Amino acid sequence: MASKDSSVCVGVSCGNTNGVVCLGRDGKVDVVSNAGGDRYTPCTVGYQGSEVVVGRVAKQSLVRNSRNTIDAFWRAAGHGLDDDITSTCLRASKTAPVSESENGLTFTVSDGDGNEKVVPLAEPMQYICGALHASATEQAHTTVKSIVASLPVTATKQTEEMIRAAWAHHGVTVQQFVSDPISAAVAYRFGQEQHHRAVRANAVVVHIGGTQACVSVVSSLGGVLQVLGSKSSATISGKSYDKVISKILSQEFFRKTKCDIMDDKRAQVKLLHASEVAKKALTRQTAAQVSIDGLFEGMDLHCSVPRVKFESLASSVTNQISVLVDEVLGQVGIDKEQVSVCILSGGQCCMPKIQQAFESMFGKTKVLSSIAPDEVVAIGACQQAIVLAEADDEDEEEDDLEDQADGGSAQCVSTHALRSAHTISLCGVSKTIGIQTGDTVTPIVPSGTPVPFYGRFQLQPLEGESSVDVVLMEEGDDGTFAKAAELVLVNMGDVATSPEGTNPKRAVLHIEVMPAGSKAMLTDASNSKNTVTVDL
Repeated sequence: MASKDSSVCVGVSCGNTNGVVCLGRDGKVDVVSNAGGDRYTPCTVGYQGSEVVVGRVAKQSLVRNSRNTIDAFWRAAGHGLDDDITSTCLRASKTAPVSESENGLTFTVSDGDGNEKVVPLAEPMQYICGALHASATEQAHTTVKSIVASLPVTATKQTEEMIRAAWAHHGVTVQQFVSDPISAAVAYRFGQEQHHRAVRANAVVVHIGGTQACVSVVSSLGGVLQVLGSKSSATISGKSYDKVISKILSQEFFRKTKCDIMDDKRAQVKLLHASEVAKKALTRQTAAQVSIDGLFEGMDLHCSVPRVKFESLASSVTNQISVLVDEVLGQVGIDKEQVSVCILSGGQCCMPKIQQAFESMFGKTKVLSSIAPDEVVAIGACQQAIVLAEADDEDEEEDDLEDQADGGSAQCVSTHALRSAHTISLCGVSKTIGIQTGDTVTPIVPSGTPVPFYGRFQLQPLEGESSVDVVLMEEGDDGTFAKAAELVLVNMGDVATSPEGTNPKRAVLHIEVMPAGSKAMLTDASNSKNTVTVDL
């Protein structure tokens, strides 16, 4: 692996609306701008005769070429039209007709000669990955060959396979998948301050995207992040807010021209496109100026949309969010007082009214939105890519061992932030891993910890003892732990003390848990290693 100074780490977030790429290098994390200067790329693909356009150009063609444009499709990967949210998002997009066959979802578009062409879902996914890959490579000044990708909590195994295949088409390997709420939590370093204590902390992660909203509860215990529960809704989304502005514009056009355009499809597409632009402007301004040339029968629309009016009319949508939060908290069995932080992600969370709604909803609980909500997931995925790169740099890890074992009195202290990146679809450790010193059994890796997992722990025997036992543990009905099986007996007799002989003997235990099993590696002060593989 390249050194930290020269390596490039890439995190990618894709949704139904936009894709964002984040680059990590030289200790800095930056969101990549595409060739058009935008920090996001619309996940839209347009077929214009023999030419295929991607991103903003494809989105602009929605007005004139909606029949041959594929939009709001990314989260459909791994799902069928029997999935309510997937079906709602695809059919609401009013673009290329979608159907389902034994090979999955397909779209029907027309070529330049008027002939119909069936496009499998994998094809537009490849085009989006290609556009994002080109942006990353351009800014990295080197060919990007691996990434960490975020996934929605509703992702299936087939979702992962389809995304891997789409990136592999461009020679890119997906190192790891991380669920969207976990990525957002990682971006804010949630739970990392508790990695040395058995303290559970809960975060509510709210993602409001262009086509749906998802509220998740993420817990942190011992530095390990886990999604406890989540719930999605297609009735709360950016498109819901777009429709509010579109209605305002339609009414204003009727007031000026006495023409009702509610049933004119072309005019409505233009209104929705202008509404999205106005909505983004209202996140920064108290009013948005809207100009639409040739909206209907050659007539233009020029007007102003006040933020106050928009927020008032959109309150019915905003109020639904609190209901979704309450449902998820009830699902996992916690109340708002047990929530440490609320993290906002998704482009719609940039709106001041939504941020105010959550501040009011959670009272004294801190609401985090300092990282751009539409970029926070990609930033978290990039930070996880950096962690994976550091974990692979074994030489640097070994150089730090002696400094980290510096005389603490605890019998088991984590000396490194626990490295855990997962989605809820990945398996976990079936039994708790712990250490036994004398009659005391101390858990260090809780059962259910998602894999892959990496941790480092200091081992120190009791006075008069010469070994530490690494064991599998069972939890009794009273919450206490007992030894179930021995994994490895660490003999401390061969571990060197400090040169002065004043510090007690210590060793550093490395535990790496992979889906196929686990590896426990002991590294003592002389850097000798003992490795044992056990079945968890």
